[in-house]
Amino acid sequence: MALTVQMAELAEDRGMTRYWVAEHHNTQVGLAAPEVVLAVIAAQTTSIAVGSGGVLLQYYSPLKIAEVYLTLAASFPGRVELGVCRGPGVADDAVRLELVSGHDTELAADVYDTKVADLVRFLDPSEDLGPLEPAPRGVSAPPLWVLGSSSSSIAQAIRHRSRYGYMCFFPGSDEIGPPLIEEYLAGLGTDPADGPIITVSVICGRTEDDAQAMHSRLRSAGYMVINVVGDPGQCVAAIEALCERYHARSVLVALVAQSGAEQLEQLRRLAGAVRH
Repeated sequence: MALTVQMAELAEDRGMTRYWVAEHHNTQVGLAAPEVVLAVIAAQTTSIAVGSGGVLLQYYSPLKIAEVYLTLAASFPGRVELGVCRGPGVADDAVRLELVSGHDTELAADVYDTKVADLVRFLDPSEDLGPLEPAPRGVSAPPLWVLGSSSSSIAQAIRHRSRYGYMCFFPGSDEIGPPLIEEYLAGLGTDPADGPIITVSVICGRTEDDAQAMHSRLRSAGYMVINVVGDPGQCVAAIEALCERYHARSVLVALVAQSGAEQLEQLRRLAGAVRH
């Protein structure tokens, strides 16, 4: 938690505009309660947007998620963003079942689709929801992103005319990604002001050789696909090229390192090379 707050404070100090937190359970790579972490980060910073990247909606009530993020939006106006996705986020089947109280029908694809539709409805102030209207009332809803790396998530984003976030660090994602983004933009028929957004994994070393050596160590340890490896200037140039390829207006960077201290150093290096 302390490292996460430090990272967010540094990102804000260096002029970055958003800091998102992923949801993971029973793993060492993330935090299990992003809504709590976001409140802590927002309280310790002043302007940076904070968001979930993303809520594993299949495990939760859409009404509850709407109320949690409306409460955050009321507490930190204009700074809260809500990303939702199907997963993975949970590596263990026992944990997955426990999150839905043993009701495995909740994990079906069509149930997730319904939950996304319900969440969109709960966040829409024009909907007459009667007793289902989420609290607190009269709060501007946080912007919603559908997150994913497949045609099904693209279809959802088009159907609900929502923002879309594409995750580039899964095997094969770089090949299928640009056509999916083209499909998304064509389906909307307009260029959304806030998207699409992409998430890329980065190793930013002091030098290219340092970064490549770190990449070799992490790859042998079975880490995810690394999209960008290099010195600070090379990393910024590669990220800008990916943004152009994906028609992305914003990028989320997952810094890959073997320690929290190294993550902070990578963020300092990368931020120092960004042209604001």
